[in-house]
Amino acid sequence: MTRAVIAGIYLGICALTDIRTRRISVLLSIVAALVGASLAIYSRRAPQEVLLGVLPGLLMMALSWLTRGAVGIGDGIVITVAGLFLEPGQLLGAWLAGSFFAAVAAGILFIRTRKGKNEIPYVLFLLAGYLAAMLAGGG
Repeated sequence: MTRAVIAGIYLGICALTDIRTRRISVLLSIVAALVGASLAIYSRRAPQEVLLGVLPGLLMMALSWLTRGAVGIGDGIVITVAGLFLEPGQLLGAWLAGSFFAAVAAGILFIRTRKGKNEIPYVLFLLAGYLAAMLAGGG
């Protein structure tokens, strides 16, 4: 439960930063990653579980590199760090719900503006997905 609360606080701070500046704090992410790794070691989480937790974020960072930044690398960093705190199922639920919310918002934005190239603060939707997943019983 403690790990899930810390993940929620981290996602909340990152969402606010993403909305305001369109950036993710590298310093905050490093500190959170160190805390997450320490908690993983302290709580004796299986290395496979930790790897499964960070893998989606690492894949998203690779996707950012492959698309030359069309997908924000900061989003991948946030998902990777959150994966240090959350169980793989919790992260998957948050990611799926957040992606659904982001897709709905992107669709509405596209219909309203008729422009194909708009940016949305994805971490806000990841936070919403996290909260939805936790309320649905994922935490």
